[in-house]
Amino acid sequence: TGPIVDQMGRKRAALLYCGLEIFINTIEQYPYLFCLVASRMLGGFTTNLLQCVFETWLDSEFRKQKEVQLRNIRSDREREHMVKQQQHAYELLMRDAVIISNSAAIGSGYLSHILSELSGPVGPFRG
Repeated sequence: TGPIVDQMGRKRAALLYCGLEIFINTIEQYPYLFCLVASRMLGGFTTNLLQCVFETWLDSEFRKQKEVQLRNIRSDREREHMVKQQQHAYELLMRDAVIISNSAAIGSGYLSHILSELSGPVGPFRG
């Protein structure tokens, strides 16, 4: 997906990911093997998008803002202090992104378990 993302841009690739996930979840509801296979194949593509697009988009936007802030600083001492602050902010941002992402994955897994216990098998996997 790397070359595709480079051609279309990170923001559009992120929106493509969201749209494809909605489409995948929609076609998984039909009880046809073709729909299930197609959704799994598209799911592999979207997983790759998820793993690279959002984090690199965040990283590139952070770096752009960092460059703008550093342009306005004249003294070397202030610049060095600003760089240290930005490094710390970046580390916190990435740490928090991982924590939130993993917490959301755990929470959604737990919620789906509860809902499956309450409603039984649904969708194309009815027994």
